[in-house]
Amino acid sequence: MHLDCCSHEETLGKAKKVFRRLGMTRTKHRNGVLIYLATEHRKFAILGDEGIHRAVAENFWDEVKEKMQTEFREGRFCGGLCLGIREIGKG
Repeated sequence: MHLDCCSHEETLGKAKKVFRRLGMTRTKHRNGVLIYLATEHRKFAILGDEGIHRAVAENFWDEVKEKMQTEFREGRFCGGLCLGIREIGKG
């Protein structure tokens, strides 16, 4: 599982637990992706399983994270989330 995050370890740990609990490692092509929002802490994590991680460029996750952060910082939370989803879908 590839992990990318703009958070502290607690947020990342919770995201990993949710990823596993939802069975996202059991997809046929191991291409599950979770965007975990810790709204109370104003943090988020993007987790992509090994299949999708192998299929995207090395800096892909950082680029998605940066684009989402820019939107979030401007107060465009729905826009940032939608942008992240679109970018991951193109990946």
